[in-house]
Amino acid sequence: MKKAFTLIEMMVSVALFALLFGIVFEILFSGNVFWEAGSAQGDLQVQARQALERLTKELYNSNQYRFYPAAPINAVEIRFQLPVGYDSFGNLQWGAAGVPGRTIKIFISNGNLVRWVYTGTTGNAEPTPNDHTTLASYVDDIKFTAAGSALTISMRMKKTTPLGKTYIYGTADKPITTSITFRN
Repeated sequence: MKKAFTLIEMMVSVALFALLFGIVFEILFSGNVFWEAGSAQGDLQVQARQALERLTKELYNSNQYRFYPAAPINAVEIRFQLPVGYDSFGNLQWGAAGVPGRTIKIFISNGNLVRWVYTGTTGNAEPTPNDHTTLASYVDDIKFTAAGSALTISMRMKKTTPLGKTYIYGTADKPITTSITFRN
């Protein structure tokens, strides 16, 4: 008599294999979801930190009287100038990118926080290709609010992953916030 597996034994082994395969697949899928969540949150945090550090550094060197609008309250963009040197009489000159009279504009364009350097103080002239920088991606909202010699920047970021999950860093109630007190 030949020894062989019966149909019931084969069905039980296939069912056990399918169960084990399903458990392993669920563990791998869960790991992928957690990896994606951590990666998205980390990306948002790094981009927010880098953008706010750059803005803080530049705005700290500016002057409360070198802003447009002059006293922003929940403004979605801001224009300002930095000290760029001294004239022949020793007076401080204001501008951007080392050129007197230029203006920096910070605003959101297509979900990117953009820094443009304009040729005039009104900020109406288009920047040259070398005069604009993306400070951060996935920026959902930004607000600039001035109070005396201080400026507060509040920002929210939002990223949708390839799996379709949306992650938010900073909320309407608790945005990512930093404050700058002008030194000049």
